[in-house]
Parts: sequence; structure tokens; C-alpha cells
Amino acid sequence: GEGIAVAVVGPLSGEAAAKVHDLAPSKAQTGPAVRWDEGVMRKHLMMLADSNARDIYELVSKDIHNDKLRLEEDKGNCP
Repeated sequence: GEGIAVAVVGPLSGEAAAKVHDLAPSKAQTGPAVRWDEGVMRKHLMMLADSNARDIYELVSKDIHNDKLRLEEDKGNCP
């Protein structure tokens, strides 16, 4: 029921809100774009009826993933 949804979403939203103060957005992001989970991303794209929305989803996902790769590369270059 609704109580279960609140019990699950409440702590998650609080955790996400806390990250805003502790981490840069590029370090706080999680999800299929960061992991490059093509199966999940394909499902998301199928749910978007509008081709412009699909294009935006793909562009934003690529940008999020490229940010992750840049951060990992920068970590590797630090002594």
C-alpha cells in the first residue's frame, strides 16, 4: 500500500537530498547512465514516446557517463 511506498521512498529521498550538500553532482550520480547499463537504458528509451525525449535521454546519459569516465581518468592521473 501507500505506507510501504512512503517507507521505501522516504529514506531514499532523504539520502539523495543529503548528497546535495556533501558531494558534487558528478560524484553523487548513480544509475544506469553512470554504469552504462544498456539493458535498463533501452527499456527507458522504449517508454519514451516522443523522439525528442529519446534524443535528450541519450544525450544526457552519454554526458553523465562521460563525466564518470573523466573523473576516473583524473583519479588515475593523481599521484
